[in-house]
Amino acid sequence: MFKKSLVVLLAVLMLFSCGKGDLEKSKNSYGADYSVEEASVDMAPRGLMNKKMVAPLQKTVMSSKSVSKNESILEDRKIIKNANVTIEFADFDALELVVKNSVKSLGGYISNTNKSERVMDLTVRIPADKFDDFFEFTKSLGKVKNSNISVDDVTDRYNDLTDTITNKRNLLAKYRRYLNQASNLREILDVERYINDLTYQLKRNEDDLVYLKKQISLSTFYITVVLPPEVNAGKKLDNIGDGFKNIGVNIVRVLSVVALALIYFIILGIPAIALLFLIYYLLFGKVGLLRKLFRKIRSEKNV
Repeated sequence: MFKKSLVVLLAVLMLFSCGKGDLEKSKNSYGADYSVEEASVDMAPRGLMNKKMVAPLQKTVMSSKSVSKNESILEDRKIIKNANVTIEFADFDALELVVKNSVKSLGGYISNTNKSERVMDLTVRIPADKFDDFFEFTKSLGKVKNSNISVDDVTDRYNDLTDTITNKRNLLAKYRRYLNQASNLREILDVERYINDLTYQLKRNEDDLVYLKKQISLSTFYITVVLPPEVNAGKKLDNIGDGFKNIGVNIVRVLSVVALALIYFIILGIPAIALLFLIYYLLFGKVGLLRKLFRKIRSEKNV
């Protein structure tokens, strides 16, 4: 009985060792055909992908992640974008009205207008996200003589201001806590002085940041409109006629001034001359009061 049990036990051990060997072989063959690296790329069935196929896919995945990261960085940049455009157009009022309506529809406004006989200057503020739309619109207004775009990356300045404001706010909060803990008058005065100085600096930094945000959010267009040469030529001929007319008007004005001066002279000058003549007649003329007085004084000295 014991021998039979021993034989059965040996048979079971032999079968177990064979099964374990087959299992390890199957694991090794599986690892050769399907690696963890391949599974992470596409989860493809075993044996369909090798390492040469995996490497390009890994590079593609890494490249797409890099592009996505770069796009995110570009979106975070703080950009001030402005433009200068010179246009040739014959009717200033009509063009100004068209520009005003377009600017209003885009959520912007005209901040300054300056007109002369041959030139009109417009300063327009447009939301930055509408910059390209309005720039294309300006090209349709008339003959474009000149145009240029300026781009200023102020990301570093923006981040520096933001960090400075955050740090100063934290420092201001600490000073206020120190103020509550101050034990004597000198400490209170010192801390209050620091708080006042820091508050002033913080206000300036906040104002700078507000201005910078406005410059970033609103692009500026400097539009110069000039009259076409033929309109200028016709304007010169008109000005010649206006010039002769102005000469006539000026002559009339001069004559009227002369006539007015004569009237004033007659009214005021003649009485004044008469008064002077009377004084002379009384003192040095036939009456000669002053002359007689001098003669009397001289005769008394001789006596």
